[in-house]
Amino acid sequence: MAELAVARSVMPLLEGPSQVPLSILKTRHEMFVLNKLDLGVSLPWDTTRPLQFYWCCRALELCESLPEDCVDRFNAAVKAWEHPSGGYSSGNGMEPHMMVTFGVCQSACVLGRDTWASVNAEGVGRFISRCRHSSGGIRAYPDGEYDTRTTYAAVVCAALTGLLHSSEGTHPASVYMDSPNGQPTTPRPTSSSTCPTQEWEQTARFILSCQGPDGGFSAVPDSETHAAYTYCALAALAILGRLEDANLHKCARFIAHRQTEYGGFHGRPNKLVDTCYAFWMMGAASILHRVIVPSHAPVSFMTLRDTVHDAYGYDRTIVDRPALQNWLYRVAQVGAGGLRDKPGCSPDVYHTCYGLSGMCFSQGGDTAWGGKTLMSGVSLSDVLPVSDPRFNCGAGKPDAMAARFIAQRERERERETDVVMSQECSD
Repeated sequence: MAELAVARSVMPLLEGPSQVPLSILKTRHEMFVLNKLDLGVSLPWDTTRPLQFYWCCRALELCESLPEDCVDRFNAAVKAWEHPSGGYSSGNGMEPHMMVTFGVCQSACVLGRDTWASVNAEGVGRFISRCRHSSGGIRAYPDGEYDTRTTYAAVVCAALTGLLHSSEGTHPASVYMDSPNGQPTTPRPTSSSTCPTQEWEQTARFILSCQGPDGGFSAVPDSETHAAYTYCALAALAILGRLEDANLHKCARFIAHRQTEYGGFHGRPNKLVDTCYAFWMMGAASILHRVIVPSHAPVSFMTLRDTVHDAYGYDRTIVDRPALQNWLYRVAQVGAGGLRDKPGCSPDVYHTCYGLSGMCFSQGGDTAWGGKTLMSGVSLSDVLPVSDPRFNCGAGKPDAMAARFIAQRERERERETDVVMSQECSD
């Protein structure tokens, strides 16, 4: 019955005249998000405030309209969110949580270098250490639950604060990053040697153990696979330099099966389409594309389609990008501003962030892709900014943020060495 109701509400929007212009309503989305940003930061009892702040900042980044006062807002708010024991909470005496800490680190990454000094990287590291589980997974909070989602969040936080930097000077978070002109500059790793410590190696093994027989990833081993967990797993493995240890061709097949007849995606078989999966699956497809397709030359996404067909005899395209864009333009986008889950739902910042992110990667927003793909009738002015699919933020920002914290630690070690040497000389 639910599927029938969705079909009745969706098909007229997809097949009839568009109720909104076939363009990204950036100005309206900007106003929608800014109104929500004002409200979200002012609710002290809302435990998702840092995450909402990230969703708002990312949506504004994609609309190329990040206001300068977001930096000041963040720097003021993050002091209240920092927990004395390490990590971040939503303030007001609440305990730290990995997803909240993720929201803080991601917000700082999107906002840029003027916020990085406000992030307590060592506190983040202490919190991650307290949340480690013997399986290699990382908990949401000490003695709390753990899954691929919380583990991915911890990997992102560690990468952005330079905690994956090894003594040999390698930093897995940089292995996918492109130069400002959009051309790949660093070879992609193929061995586990890029994991900086045995603990992170164990984390990679935990994530790999969550891949199911259908190619998707689940929350924990031997449970049902899901689109969002699949993205989290692939992104974390890419950051840790262990992506090619997963069965990527089966995973590509899993992604292909998640696209519905409406162009949008669902999270699991026989579930309803939802706009947020536009990002979870297009982000995952973007990450896969950079490994399955040779990185030395620009190629079209058709190469990945051919790879899937050659490996499995599977003749459906992995992702019909124009069909997804049609869903986002005609069904997800609301004329007054914001994006929604599906007809009958109100727009919100979560679906606005991830709907626009899905649009970005459906266009070829990952810099490794050659050219852009836009559905017929759409202007080039709708092309969204180049982004990093592993972190879902502007390209180049994760490396720059990590480099800042790595350099800071190196300076501190040099000062400590100078102090010890001075003391030895005086003795």
